[in-house]
Amino acid sequence: MKLIFSILINALILWALAYFLSWNELVDSGIILPEAIWDQYKTFIVWGFLLWIINITIRPILNILSLPFYLIFFGLVVFLVNGVILKLLTYIMSVILIIPWVKFEFATTIDFVIAVAIFTILNMVYSLLFFKR
Repeated sequence: MKLIFSILINALILWALAYFLSWNELVDSGIILPEAIWDQYKTFIVWGFLLWIINITIRPILNILSLPFYLIFFGLVVFLVNGVILKLLTYIMSVILIIPWVKFEFATTIDFVIAVAIFTILNMVYSLLFFKR
């Protein structure tokens, strides 16, 4: 149950990213989704599953490697770790797992920085609400 819930929350986080980055239709955010709503749901579920896989395999390694920097920079390295996670997800979606009608790339560096900030904030909220220690 926790697995399904985590995948759905990751899908919602990625949906929020796509929504916040494509709010202005005049600016190309680089995120292209299928036309049909059902296909969009399936796409976000696949992205959520991939993000879950990355979070359980690569995020702990990145956290351990960046531990000294967490202490030096008072935890602001979490933005860098989330940026690496998001860049890896983008690479997997656009190069390895090619779906013709779906594009998940960031058009500019500013879009990527905004996406990392939104991604970090939503991940922090998710962690605070659902992983009480």
